[in-house]
Amino acid sequence: MKKIVKALAVIVLMVVFAVGCTKPDEPNGSENNLTVSGNINGHDYVDLGLPSGTLWATCNIGADMPKDRGEYFAWGETSPKEVYS
Repeated sequence: MKKIVKALAVIVLMVVFAVGCTKPDEPNGSENNLTVSGNINGHDYVDLGLPSGTLWATCNIGADMPKDRGEYFAWGETSPKEVYS
């Protein structure tokens, strides 16, 4: 009887690990399937359907591609900074 319980426990654990190790689907808007909604002044944007109507840029300021970092800004500043002292 103990061998059957142990075998069932091992099978259940194998199933749990197999299901937990699968790669989840990519969310909408990831860099693999980014859907550009439009372009304003040469900058692509995505319309997320927010009630406010806010449009999100596909890149950070100063970046050429979605995976690039872009510039760094201090809170409330309008020009990029390199030193924050």
